[in-house]
Amino acid sequence: MKQLAESIVEIIKDYHNYLGFQFTPDYVLAWVNQFDEGDRNFVLEEFLHLLKQGIYISETKARQLLFESIIILANKYGYNSPIEFLRNTNILRLQGKGKSQSVLLDILNEELLDKLGVDMSICGTKSTKYAVYIDDLIATGGTAFRELRNWLLQNDSGGTQNLKNINDGKVDVLVISFCCHNANNVLWRLKLDLKSDAVTKKIKIYQHYEVQNHLNFLNQKYNFAYPTANQPASVSVYYKALPASAEKHSDKTFRNPKLPAEETFFSSPGNRIRFENILLSKGVELLNQAKELKPNHRPLGAGFPSHRTLGTGTLFFTWRNISNTCPIVFWWDSPAWKPLFPLKGRGLQIQ
Repeated sequence: MKQLAESIVEIIKDYHNYLGFQFTPDYVLAWVNQFDEGDRNFVLEEFLHLLKQGIYISETKARQLLFESIIILANKYGYNSPIEFLRNTNILRLQGKGKSQSVLLDILNEELLDKLGVDMSICGTKSTKYAVYIDDLIATGGTAFRELRNWLLQNDSGGTQNLKNINDGKVDVLVISFCCHNANNVLWRLKLDLKSDAVTKKIKIYQHYEVQNHLNFLNQKYNFAYPTANQPASVSVYYKALPASAEKHSDKTFRNPKLPAEETFFSSPGNRIRFENILLSKGVELLNQAKELKPNHRPLGAGFPSHRTLGTGTLFFTWRNISNTCPIVFWWDSPAWKPLFPLKGRGLQIQ
């Protein structure tokens, strides 16, 4: 197992380096040793396989992707240079200092200086035809929905509401994310809340990595944790005990074992089932030990409290952030469980 741990560290070694955290093979082994003995080697093998699918973004990779996104958008919208595109673009800073968006914008600024010799001060100096919103992950879409909604209801520097500019076709909003689940979910929520058909046409979402969880679409990869209904008694008891208010989408709680039609994410269909079930069973065990739980806590990661599901199941990580929509075995922190990716303020104390 030591060799597997070393290979995993080689991929995720810069996680929280900026805070002084150092990943070591021993740390990975200490995490996996919390699982049942017969599952430990398998968990490391399958997790390493998944990491090789590009589900971890290092800081170096993030810098590359952020700069490339500007080049790609400049070309897509017909500009001769990225500098000219930026002069016609308002890059939105809607999150506070230290939040993901703020960090990513600071990185983008550094990359623009290094590679183009300009910084973000040139943005919007010619026009604000485009408004760019950047974040690392869009999963349930709650953060993107709230922040874009608030911005759309605000006025621009000339006193015109941003939503009116969208409706009049004067501004396009371009959302850039490393990873996105159902992008249409954000757009439809904005459309319904703001009663504007234009938002689904004038807001475009671009992502480096897509989580294909459109359960009604054909040929989805299902590249997230989504277990079948064949579960041990502990999971069945947990599921039945979910609050009555969690009533929506109960027909989608478990994956059809015939899907995906072709397994391209996990190492095999059988290993998918085993890995998902391990994450689920251990997550249920951890939640059952907690003193108190938030309405959106689920063993496979946070989800909508009104949904009768086992969690979002996100399998995507960056060097500085782990979404709470990931299975909790990766980030839960309590006296009885030490996470693979430690984060401040995550997890609840057990009794």
